Amino acid sequence: MEDGDTVQLEKGLPIRLVGIDAPEKGKPYFNEARSYLISLLGNKKVTVEYVQKQNDIYGRLRGYLWVVCDYPSQKYCQDGRINVNVVLVGSGLAEVRIEKSFVRLRPDYTNDLKKAEAQAREERLGIWSE
Repeated sequence: MEDGDTVQLEKGLPIRLVGIDAPEKGKPYFNEARSYLISLLGNKKVTVEYVQKQNDIYGRLRGYLWVVCDYPSQKYCQDGRINVNVVLVGSGLAEVRIEKSFVRLRPDYTNDLKKAEAQAREERLGIWSE
């Protein structure tokens, strides 16, 4: 795990979680975001939904990460799985970052990200606690 919004899956290139921005190393909530991402992924099978096939300037692919829900009523659980990008934002450990260069973002996921951020802000979670 590189940080709170980039992972390196087994036998793969680094993947940048698209549509979000977690705190960078040395910033408040960096450790919490990184640790939470590690706990979300655990030893679970991770599904990546890529938004771009080419790498970014750091050599990372970009996409949404999905894992199986721990239990059916888990927050953000849809059809037995959770969008990790949305969970990080909804937990106040990342903010929505939609860049115009990402022309292939899924509008429904973008809406989920924005709703999750609004709720985290309202509840003053993580980066929104101050």
